[in-house]
Amino acid sequence: MRGFLPAALDENVLTLEHVPPQALGGKRILLTCCECNNRAGRELDCEMQALDDILGFARGGMKRAVSAQLTMGEHTLNIEVVAAGER
Repeated sequence: MRGFLPAALDENVLTLEHVPPQALGGKRILLTCCECNNRAGRELDCEMQALDDILGFARGGMKRAVSAQLTMGEHTLNIEVVAAGER
């Protein structure tokens, strides 16, 4: 754990993090250092977005095409999944 001086806010060393990610409707409520914010974006936000995409597909409310892999036996095919029509 490390401390920061108040000037860190003005120098963009600290940022307000969206919780959950902004793409999922999050609000800026968590103060983090830029390094931690960037790491969370790489390691956590993409996983949360992927889960939201899966749930959206299951509910029939996908907002965009989603890349996926379809595997049958030894064969794998890269695909894009798009919801169309009504359920």
